[in-house]
Amino acid sequence: NPALKKMVGAISAILGDHSVMSVPMISEGIPIGLLEVSRSEPFTEADLQRMAVISGEVTAILQRKRAEESLRYSEEKYRSLTDTLPIGISVTTPEGGIIEANPALVKMSGYDSKEEFMRAPAVVHYHNPQDRQRYIAQLLEHGAISGFELQLQRKDGSVFWASASSVTQKHPDGSITLVHSIEDISE
Repeated sequence: NPALKKMVGAISAILGDHSVMSVPMISEGIPIGLLEVSRSEPFTEADLQRMAVISGEVTAILQRKRAEESLRYSEEKYRSLTDTLPIGISVTTPEGGIIEANPALVKMSGYDSKEEFMRAPAVVHYHNPQDRQRYIAQLLEHGAISGFELQLQRKDGSVFWASASSVTQKHPDGSITLVHSIEDISE
């Protein structure tokens, strides 16, 4: 690479008779940086091998940091989306534990806080507990349900009709979560 040779030449001119070793940092076949070291003694093959290992470790750290930033950004976008939707969104376990709920669902269900809503098992929010059993059985069998109408129950005991759509999410560890969207159709 002519630009690299020019840069190494410029560094050598500044440093004088020092040895300079440059090792590329490569991610997925694409150069992302250059790790460079200089010293007054000549470098050995062992030095080059150590630099190659260090370059690989630094590249892995950079990749992990970029992946973490990307995940954080994705989570922020997801949270922003679900928190502003006018329909209820929740994530539950097949057994009925509530993992997540958005503000629209908490309000629709008559609770003062998300934490209070999530402390109750999912079955408490169904007017007829058998509706949940039927719904979850169909969801687990088919992997998705759309427009399932059922009666849900608010914290104060009042009942409302809702249309629910859900999908299953299978995780690498074998666990399953259920993602629900719930719309109040009683009005």
